[in-house]
Amino acid sequence: MVVKYKQNYIGLCIKGKKGIEKGRKDIIIDFKSSSVPSTPTNHSNFTSNNEERVASTKLKKSSSFSGTSCSNFTKNDRPTVSSIDRDAFLKCFEEDFIPVKIVNVKDMQDRMFQIKLTLASPHIDWEKRCSTLKEIRSLIANGATRYDEFFSCLRLLEPSMQVTLKDLRSQVVRETCITLAYLSVKLRSKFDHFTEIILSYLFALIPNAVKVMSSSACTCISFLLENSRNSNVLSSLLKQLKSKSNVIRREGYDFIALVLTKWSTRYLEKNADAIQECIVAGLSDADSDARAHARRGFWAYADHFPNKAEQLRRSLDFSKQKLLQGKINGVVTKVASSIRTRSQSADRSKSKDISHSAKVDTPQRPRQATCKNLKVKRFVQDNFEPESDDAHSESSSLYSNTSFSSHGSRSEDLLHVIKNLDNSLWMDKREGLLSLKSLLLNGRKLNFEELKQIMECIVRTLHEQHAKLFSSLLDVIPELISTHSNMSNWLYILLVRLLLRGGSSDVLGSLQIKLWKCLQVIRDTFDPSEQIQCLAKIIIEPSLSLSLKVKETISTYAIEVVKRIDGEIMEKLLKDNGIRLAVSKIIMWTSEPKSGELRTASCKLIVALFDCNPPAFQSILSSMPHSFRQKTTAVLKTFVKRATGDEHKNSRFISPFPPPPPPVVDNGVNDIDIDQLLHNLSNYELENGKRMDHFRALLKVTTSGSIPEDEWDSFYSSILLLILDAVSGKEEEDNLKEIALKTLNELLQSDITKVGKYLDLTTKKILECKLSENSQGIKTVADKCLKTLMKMSDLPLLLISISSCITADLHELNVISLHALKDLIEKSSREQSMDALSSIASKVILAYYSPESSVRKCAVVALVALYMKVGDTILKNYLKDLAPAKLQLLELYIEKLSKKERN
Repeated sequence: MVVKYKQNYIGLCIKGKKGIEKGRKDIIIDFKSSSVPSTPTNHSNFTSNNEERVASTKLKKSSSFSGTSCSNFTKNDRPTVSSIDRDAFLKCFEEDFIPVKIVNVKDMQDRMFQIKLTLASPHIDWEKRCSTLKEIRSLIANGATRYDEFFSCLRLLEPSMQVTLKDLRSQVVRETCITLAYLSVKLRSKFDHFTEIILSYLFALIPNAVKVMSSSACTCISFLLENSRNSNVLSSLLKQLKSKSNVIRREGYDFIALVLTKWSTRYLEKNADAIQECIVAGLSDADSDARAHARRGFWAYADHFPNKAEQLRRSLDFSKQKLLQGKINGVVTKVASSIRTRSQSADRSKSKDISHSAKVDTPQRPRQATCKNLKVKRFVQDNFEPESDDAHSESSSLYSNTSFSSHGSRSEDLLHVIKNLDNSLWMDKREGLLSLKSLLLNGRKLNFEELKQIMECIVRTLHEQHAKLFSSLLDVIPELISTHSNMSNWLYILLVRLLLRGGSSDVLGSLQIKLWKCLQVIRDTFDPSEQIQCLAKIIIEPSLSLSLKVKETISTYAIEVVKRIDGEIMEKLLKDNGIRLAVSKIIMWTSEPKSGELRTASCKLIVALFDCNPPAFQSILSSMPHSFRQKTTAVLKTFVKRATGDEHKNSRFISPFPPPPPPVVDNGVNDIDIDQLLHNLSNYELENGKRMDHFRALLKVTTSGSIPEDEWDSFYSSILLLILDAVSGKEEEDNLKEIALKTLNELLQSDITKVGKYLDLTTKKILECKLSENSQGIKTVADKCLKTLMKMSDLPLLLISISSCITADLHELNVISLHALKDLIEKSSREQSMDALSSIASKVILAYYSPESSVRKCAVVALVALYMKVGDTILKNYLKDLAPAKLQLLELYIEKLSKKERN
């Protein structure tokens, strides 16, 4: 009944096409007669085309017409209402969120626990469970991944996700698949274990009669395999190929072809023999589509393991070898010759003399094709051209414009790319990058000489400042790295250029996100020990003038790299003089007075190096000057949370100081042991009540002035950092925060000059406390602390410090910072404002473009205060790039204030 309706519908469409060419009309009628209902999904839109009948020149029924892709659909063959494609997933990634605000770690953990309970209970309303799945995506979008505890909570979600995949509601299964794909895209390698566990449940959905379930599962699997490149994931995939279901086997071989096309060789080496066995089984499968996917997988396998592929081809019987040679429409592609050619090309790349003397035979373009075949080819190009860029598709090799072209024509495409990249115009360079990306997505592998030429062009392009060109570059580099394993020679230059751009203030927020994704691919792909050596070289390179922001970017990136290194390898690395020198520079960064973010990042890096191999780190620390050892010890005592009792004795950190005496706390101020008091304050295992008692004792010490001046200098920094750590605690510690802020105010009043190198951190923590919604007492004490800070003599430094708290995303903090900045500008002299003008103006103008109206209003008020202080002549240099509408509004505010002052 469905077929009859479909045929009638096509017939009516043909009748309406009065001006259609006769030959084209015949082809459409021929297609009408072969129309059948859609077969089960095929995730990459690869076609089988019934290759057992290669001698026939007539257009046969093939899956390129009847098959529907789960991840990429053809331009004119859109998915039906019931199927879910890749575009639908991507749309949900960008739009389908619910409002979520993460207050702190405990809030995030509570939400994840509630999500686990909801998803694990099938009796709960299905709409509630769908909303819960969207909440997971919203948590990630709102920064849940910045907490390490999130990943442990995610592991607990694995059983709950398995339950939702078994749900009878198609909408629940659809949302689960979208959420799994979103997690895979965002977490990449950190989602590998989840992918390994969940794959079998997704494959079980493929034969499902409900199209939403089967297509969602296929699309989800394609996302998982693209982002989770791990040998264990591949092993889990290979197990599915032993299924009794022909649909599962068919899709499984298709996914194997996808893996062999997208993954680099180093991820496949462990399972190379198992993949070969699967390809052999696939070539003999009862399902014709499965055989076609297996043959395509053989081609991709040959790109990674040419020698094994040649041995496999020879072991097959003659009929299978003939099918692999692919005699389609009179065009014969000799697989064995191409494999030997690729093998010889790889050998030639190692020897310059051989590479110049050897010649490669390539198949030539046939001079003539039959009229009917040309009509078929033209019809399919116009109406059924796949959106997928995968050139390993058999349909593309049969019908695309380059189907009859040789390897030489592909080289011409690459020469065109290189020519564009060498052009001086940025538009031509961008066109070259887009063409290169298309070639890479089509499975084009570059030999060493080609890769060298491309990388030389890319390195030159990395110096370009144009945003669109840089954005295209950040799209190409991950594809190059993912598809080529011989990129180690360019690791250093890539890291140098990308880290320098990452620390630049002129890079837009969207480009920053894309840049960090690119750095994440580099971090996950290259050997961590090589990355550490390159980072050390960057840090100690005297010709590179690293800004504070670049140093912070390097430290943030290095933390994740260090966490991936084995302790024994780190011990060998720390024996290198260059790395030792880099460590000493990082220790100096921990006391940088102008950037609190750099101090925090470098301190975390020191702790990460220590945690990787404590004995090796202590050995290089012992060879450093006393001042370096003292700084490092202070960092480790602050950041490494040590417990009391036996845990403290067994701690990996061996302090150069003797162990503290038994606790002695007395009501008398003179009897308080400062060393022991600081040790108790740094013990996070204590209850809030006991910690509050210790802070009260510290408050007495700071107000009494009983500590000698020489001891006060040595304790001041430690006390300040402990207080700042306490004021940034959880919401339920409001009483502790208030006492800590009172202590901070007394500490600032006692000697405000000693806060110098921690000024940025202190300012930011005080401003954050002014955002407290639960306690008015905290706000009041924070105001007192801010007024105390404003009494310091070096107001330009404080102006810079407050302006550094203005960021692109924290709107509430921006409002508080702009208010404080405006008050301080009015209090300072003209000379003091001039000293900090460059830092202030750039940050306030950034806030002036905020999407929040409250932030924009505070920014324009601060600009008016700055104008009244420094004058029109000096400030107009910073306002020349301001939008006309915003400049007009600023002039209106200035005019109103001027009239008010005159009156």
